[in-house]
Amino acid sequence: MPISTKGLFVLDALDDHEITNQRQLSERSGISLGHVNYVLKDLLKRGLVRSIIFIKALIKKGISIC
Repeated sequence: MPISTKGLFVLDALDDHEITNQRQLSERSGISLGHVNYVLKDLLKRGLVRSIIFIKALIKKGISIC
């Protein structure tokens, strides 16, 4: 299944800016906060973005992510 247009906007905003929360991502991508949440969950399921919390948990356990 292809990525939606809004998914591409989110990926573009993540690539261009240092985003620290979903509200910033919403502002930079021009998508509502609720829809950003929905799109991020879809992108996480597809493996196109990684959750920072997940990465920090792996590092804390001593697991290499590279």
